[in-house]
Amino acid sequence: MNRLPIFANLLAWILMVCAASQLHAQEKQYCIRPKVLAVGVYDYGKVKKNPYQIYYDEEADEKFGKLLLKDEKLRSSNTFGVYIEQEDGPPVYFREESACEYCPELNYVIITGGHGYVSVYDLKTLEEISVNPSSYVYSPSGKYRFGTLKNDGIHYYIEVKENGKYVPYFLFYGSERNMSGVYWHDDETIHFLKAKERGDGSTYWIGYSTGFYVVRE
Repeated sequence: MNRLPIFANLLAWILMVCAASQLHAQEKQYCIRPKVLAVGVYDYGKVKKNPYQIYYDEEADEKFGKLLLKDEKLRSSNTFGVYIEQEDGPPVYFREESACEYCPELNYVIITGGHGYVSVYDLKTLEEISVNPSSYVYSPSGKYRFGTLKNDGIHYYIEVKENGKYVPYFLFYGSERNMSGVYWHDDETIHFLKAKERGDGSTYWIGYSTGFYVVRE
């Protein structure tokens, strides 16, 4: 059997995956200048609770694999794998990377790459996106949304609605990536918590407030 077409198809797909962009080196950026909130000002009741069913690791890969088997559009896109025709058997759908997070309600999947890096895909458009959709926290007007992505560490973003589409700005926060419990105080101010450690090793939390300022456009 001539296996050259099989290897050619497989090689073409691998090169396409390697060439796909992840997080652009020239991202738009915001910086923040946090100020400590007075005791009692941080409002725990405003923190978003995630209502979605999200699958992780082996369960995510299993459920996403089943979706690929029944969704012709996803399979034929060659985004997540490639069909290999065999002369002496049925076609084989080859996937080199696995899904580590999958949410049917929000229609996204996170695919693992090498060295702890991941890629996030919108399954409606098949576009690679910068932020985990389940992390979005919207400002009161909807002009902005805060989001995160765990990709070799945690990365924070403010997305700005421009011409009807959200554009991601990387949120530069120095070397201490430690923000949790984010909510919008008003349309241009977020409140969040940051963990601190006492001398005895126990943890406590401090509330912060910040706007965001353009570093690079």
